[in-house]
Order: sequence, then structure tokens, then C-alpha cells
Amino acid sequence: MSHDSEYDRLINNKWRQAGLLYSDQQPDDKTAISGCKKLYRKAFGKAFKGKWVIVNRKNQYTWWKGYTNRSVIVVNPSREDDWGRKGWPDMVHLISHMAHAQLRPTERPHSVAQLELEKDLTNYALSDAFAKYRN
Repeated sequence: MSHDSEYDRLINNKWRQAGLLYSDQQPDDKTAISGCKKLYRKAFGKAFKGKWVIVNRKNQYTWWKGYTNRSVIVVNPSREDDWGRKGWPDMVHLISHMAHAQLRPTERPHSVAQLELEKDLTNYALSDAFAKYRN
């Protein structure tokens, strides 16, 4: 099975079933930061001790601000990716890449391990424990 079909099966289909894959629904700024903090903790196993900042520019990723000093994470709940996903599907995807890049720096970005991490974060984001962040 190809990586794309696995990604669709394990991740996109879950967002699609929840009605959030291509939804215009996105969290407000406070909810986006709170939810991203939970996702970060889930991915890294610990809280981020730096600052969280909201930005609503079209192409700004949810990512560390600056690549050398990782003391700020920028969150963009309104960014739309190349496939039309925005809101939680995009933020979960990008946080999984952040964690994967830091936890497994020698692995390629779309490895099986990154797919598994994104699957776990997607399941968490769609769980009852995360429901208050999905609006």
C-alpha cells in the first residue's frame, strides 16, 4: 500500500468522517493555542516552556518562530494547506512534523514514524478528551 493511501486511510478519512477535513470551521485564537498546547504535550510527552503566539497570515505555518532559538511557537488556525485543509487538520499535521523533526532528526519528514505520530495526534484531536477545543 502506498504512503498516500495509508495517509488517506489513517488520517484524512477520520477528519472527513468528523466533517472537519475541508471545513471552514476553525478555532478562535485562545482555543487554538490551548489545543495546540495539548497536542504538543501529547507529541513530546512534556509541556512547551516557551511562548505561544497567534498569527493569521495566509502562509504562516504553525511552527517554531526561528529555527535556532526555539522559545516561541507561532500558531495559525486560519492557514490553508495545499490540499485545502485548515484549522485542526492542518495544525495537527504541522505539530506532528515539529515533533518528528525534533524527536527523530535523522528520519525523513514523511516516514512511517511521522505517519504514526500524526495518526495518534489525529485520534487524540478527534477524541472526547479534546472535544472542547474543536468548538
